[in-house]
Amino acid sequence: MRSPLTTLAAFIQASEKPPPGNATLVISTQTNGSSPPQVGANLYTDSGAYYWAPAESGLPEAIADHENLANGVDAREVAAALYAENGDLATARIQMVNATPNPFGLGSAGTGAGQGRKNSAAIKAARRYHEIKAHSTPPTRADRQEGIDNYIWNNCVDALTEGAGNPQVRAGVLRLLSTVPEVTVSHSVTDGQPTLTLTAGRALFAGIVQQVLTINAKTGIPISSVSGIPGQKPSSVVTFRVSRVTVADIAAGDFMNH
Repeated sequence: MRSPLTTLAAFIQASEKPPPGNATLVISTQTNGSSPPQVGANLYTDSGAYYWAPAESGLPEAIADHENLANGVDAREVAAALYAENGDLATARIQMVNATPNPFGLGSAGTGAGQGRKNSAAIKAARRYHEIKAHSTPPTRADRQEGIDNYIWNNCVDALTEGAGNPQVRAGVLRLLSTVPEVTVSHSVTDGQPTLTLTAGRALFAGIVQQVLTINAKTGIPISSVSGIPGQKPSSVVTFRVSRVTVADIAAGDFMNH
């Protein structure tokens, strides 16, 4: 049976035209445990630059001051997703894993620093667990595969956010996630709109946590990401508001065109 993710990817490819603008603006609201929500304005440009401010109104200053926070990881994750849109998925999986440093030795390992800004502490801990397991003597085949799939999931979630305004990125991410057997997909409704709920089971996170990603069922645009121990209050809840913009408009403080 064809995966709902590959079905949606094909629909996006057939129905969506190249987007206007030259950047994706993502307004994210993250709540960790009982802490107050933290809002961030994330501007991902098509050229690879990344600007952040605690509110949209702070982005013009960040751009004017050349506060480009990109470290290369974002660009590699997006590039892997773009390749995956029509490319060989086995090759695309290697590219996505190697977008961040890893212990698996899949071709030429990525050299970027950092682990993905949006991952919760629990998920980072689970990823570290898989790094340790990958170096154990000897790691089992299942350990290694779960570790690789952990990186595929986390880096794809990052790429889906970074490239949310680009249908090619979304299609590539969906095709990649269809290769991860630990990810289950169900149909859902969120705020009256049809959605898909993607659940990354605890096998991906060393049996510690699970992560649930909700996306629009027609566009693949991310709506929310929830992580935590099943049956307990989520340790992290992130919601996303995505729009396609031009850097010049944002730099000029023109926020009306999105």
